[in-house]
Amino acid sequence: MKNKELVRLELKVPDITPEKGTELQHDLAENLAVYRVFVNGFTKRIKIIFDEKKMSKEELLGALEEYMPEVIKEERVTLSEVIESSMSWKAS
Repeated sequence: MKNKELVRLELKVPDITPEKGTELQHDLAENLAVYRVFVNGFTKRIKIIFDEKKMSKEELLGALEEYMPEVIKEERVTLSEVIESSMSWKAS
Protein backbone atom coordinates (compact mmCIF):
# COMPACT_ATOMS: atom_id res chain seq x y z
CA MET A 1 0.00 0.00 0.00
CA LYS A 2 2.79 2.45 0.85
CA ASN A 3 4.29 1.99 -2.63
CA LYS A 4 1.13 3.24 -4.30
CA GLU A 5 2.04 5.69 -7.06
CA LEU A 6 0.56 9.19 -6.92
CA VAL A 7 0.87 12.34 -9.03
CA ARG A 8 2.23 15.61 -7.65
CA LEU A 9 1.28 18.68 -9.67
CA GLU A 10 2.19 22.30 -9.28
CA LEU A 11 -0.16 24.59 -11.16
CA LYS A 12 -0.27 28.28 -11.97
CA VAL A 13 -3.86 29.60 -11.78
CA PRO A 14 -3.86 33.27 -12.86
CA ASP A 15 -7.63 33.73 -12.51
CA ILE A 16 -7.95 32.83 -8.81
CA THR A 17 -8.48 35.20 -5.89
CA PRO A 18 -7.42 34.59 -2.29
CA GLU A 19 -11.06 34.04 -1.28
CA LYS A 20 -11.69 31.57 -4.10
CA GLY A 21 -8.39 29.87 -3.24
CA THR A 22 -9.61 29.13 0.28
CA GLU A 23 -12.89 27.72 -1.02
CA LEU A 24 -11.14 25.67 -3.68
CA GLN A 25 -8.68 24.17 -1.20
CA HIS A 26 -11.58 23.05 0.99
CA ASP A 27 -13.46 21.57 -1.98
CA LEU A 28 -10.41 19.71 -3.31
CA ALA A 29 -9.51 18.38 0.14
CA GLU A 30 -12.92 16.71 0.38
CA ASN A 31 -12.21 14.63 -2.74
CA LEU A 32 -11.08 11.11 -1.80
CA ALA A 33 -8.61 11.05 -4.71
CA VAL A 34 -6.67 13.97 -3.19
CA TYR A 35 -3.93 13.20 -0.64
CA ARG A 36 -2.49 16.70 -0.18
CA VAL A 37 -3.54 20.09 -1.49
CA PHE A 38 -2.37 23.64 -0.94
CA VAL A 39 -3.95 26.54 -2.78
CA ASN A 40 -2.35 29.97 -2.48
CA GLY A 41 -4.65 32.63 -3.91
CA PHE A 42 -2.03 35.34 -3.40
CA THR A 43 0.76 33.67 -5.41
CA LYS A 44 -1.86 32.03 -7.67
CA ARG A 45 -0.36 28.56 -7.26
CA ILE A 46 -1.77 25.14 -6.42
CA LYS A 47 0.25 22.17 -5.19
CA ILE A 48 -1.71 18.93 -5.20
CA ILE A 49 -0.95 15.25 -4.73
CA PHE A 50 -3.64 12.90 -5.99
CA ASP A 51 -4.36 9.32 -7.04
CA GLU A 52 -4.68 9.23 -10.82
CA LYS A 53 -6.57 5.92 -10.59
CA LYS A 54 -9.39 7.71 -8.76
CA MET A 55 -9.28 11.01 -10.67
CA SER A 56 -7.44 11.65 -13.93
CA LYS A 57 -5.26 14.68 -14.51
CA GLU A 58 -7.72 15.76 -17.22
CA GLU A 59 -10.64 15.60 -14.74
CA LEU A 60 -8.69 17.70 -12.25
CA LEU A 61 -7.73 20.31 -14.84
CA GLY A 62 -11.34 20.34 -16.08
CA ALA A 63 -12.58 21.05 -12.55
CA LEU A 64 -10.13 23.97 -12.36
CA GLU A 65 -10.94 25.27 -15.84
CA GLU A 66 -12.42 28.60 -14.67
CA TYR A 67 -9.04 29.50 -13.10
CA MET A 68 -7.07 28.87 -16.34
CA PRO A 69 -4.69 26.24 -14.87
CA GLU A 70 -1.23 25.77 -16.31
CA VAL A 71 0.90 22.81 -15.23
CA ILE A 72 4.29 24.06 -14.06
CA LYS A 73 5.64 20.83 -12.64
CA GLU A 74 4.49 17.21 -12.71
CA GLU A 75 6.09 14.23 -11.04
CA ARG A 76 5.25 10.79 -9.76
CA VAL A 77 5.69 10.07 -6.07
CA THR A 78 4.93 7.09 -3.87
CA LEU A 79 2.63 7.16 -0.90
CA SER A 80 5.58 6.35 1.37
CA GLU A 81 7.43 9.42 0.03
CA VAL A 82 4.39 11.59 0.79
CA ILE A 83 4.15 10.17 4.31
CA GLU A 84 7.87 10.56 4.95
CA SER A 85 7.90 14.17 3.72
CA SER A 86 5.00 14.92 6.08
CA MET A 87 6.85 13.79 9.22
CA SER A 88 7.58 16.73 11.50
CA TRP A 89 10.79 15.11 12.74
CA LYS A 90 12.20 14.59 9.24
CA ALA A 91 15.59 16.23 8.88
CA SER A 92 15.82 18.55 5.89
